Amino acid sequence: MRIIVAIIFTSLFWFGNSFSNSSLPSCKGNDHSNWTNCYGEFTAQFNDKLKYTYKGEFGKVPGKWEGVGIYFFTNTNGKEVSRYEGQVSNGREFGFGIYTESNGLKQITQKDKNGIGFSKTYFPEGDIYIGQTKRGARHGKGMQTTKGKKNIELYSMFKDGHMTTNIPIEEVADFEEEVLVFEARLKALEECKSYGIKITSNEFNKCSEKYLKFYTKELNDERIAKIAKFNAKSMKGKTQLFKDEDGNHSECISYTSTGACAHIIPYEIKTKRYANKKFDADKLIELGIILLGGSNDTYNNSEARLFYDSMSGKMLECAGQVTNGKCFNFKPYNMNSYTYDTLFFNPKTGSMQKCLQQVMGKCNSFRPQPSLVDKDQLFYDPLTRSMRTCLNSTMQGKCLAFGMAPSHRNLNQNTGTYIVDSPINPYFKRVPRNSNELMTLGLNMLSGGCTLGLNC
Repeated sequence: MRIIVAIIFTSLFWFGNSFSNSSLPSCKGNDHSNWTNCYGEFTAQFNDKLKYTYKGEFGKVPGKWEGVGIYFFTNTNGKEVSRYEGQVSNGREFGFGIYTESNGLKQITQKDKNGIGFSKTYFPEGDIYIGQTKRGARHGKGMQTTKGKKNIELYSMFKDGHMTTNIPIEEVADFEEEVLVFEARLKALEECKSYGIKITSNEFNKCSEKYLKFYTKELNDERIAKIAKFNAKSMKGKTQLFKDEDGNHSECISYTSTGACAHIIPYEIKTKRYANKKFDADKLIELGIILLGGSNDTYNNSEARLFYDSMSGKMLECAGQVTNGKCFNFKPYNMNSYTYDTLFFNPKTGSMQKCLQQVMGKCNSFRPQPSLVDKDQLFYDPLTRSMRTCLNSTMQGKCLAFGMAPSHRNLNQNTGTYIVDSPINPYFKRVPRNSNELMTLGLNMLSGGCTLGLNC
């Protein structure tokens, strides 16, 4: 979700009530490796600099932590440096728990036996992360809320604690739902914990599932309100700049339905300041294709292109000449021209959306969820009454910045596709797809192998 619901626990001992009310008897003897089905405490040497103490439950396997417990590390001066409180199984962290460090870091997490899970992390500097983790580090899909006046929320992919790339646009909506359910589960657990129910009991599971439904609805209602607020605010083509973890400036070019950033690009490349050698030729080419409105398929795609007929309100194939993205003669309805992911123009919202119910090419009911934009899809521009590529769209299918318009039919293929020409070079044939193609094009231009750009 765009705004992370603040679930700040006033006590570090989140599981304290459940833990202290353990129904297990006290462990007997001094050898903790033999303890079974009991509650006990012991301290052991971890390495030359650290000791660890465990206070909690043991299961049927001798010496193995099972149930709920607390363990913490102390240095040679006796100062506590880190602590975990929560569920344990087979002698390790398992399920829900809280991890804290003396520097102020706090992580509420749910993980499996391999340390892979979903977590919410509060960093000492004020940033908040919620998403997938691996052994405590950010790993996989996540949303990072950065500190500062802009309070930017960014969806991204992470690996071993570092931001790597954007989440695939078609997966953003599903990940938003994962975040919502996780937030709701944290609130449900806190609610049930306040009743003093043992966290490992069946009663606790029943309680948490009950409140999970309640808080899921509550957070979803808040989400709907935030969507309406973001739509009312509207970015109006504006962009957001922020610094990534390496100090480099990036620019947000696409937003989720609630206003979180869904797609970023390096600002240095966007402004054509190529001095930063961090990016190689292939990445520059890939970025250039994105900025031009899509992949190479945008220029030469064998699939039918649908045009919006403002007279009938239908999305149809064009039967004749296309001029600056405008079609003046439409083909009859052909059901084979449509797929599950086809986008229809919604005149009420001005957006391209997936259709819930369409009749003969006219959509009578649009899907309520945000539309995931196909980069090869043409968008209808009501101001120019023409179809164009979209350089920047919201997750609801509203185009904030239009690109190129289709001009003429691809004569090499007997399909409904239309070629999108470069606005700079009317004889544009092909976008170089890799560094070798780019070098070849450059050599041709330098050697005079081009005829006024007509064959390059």
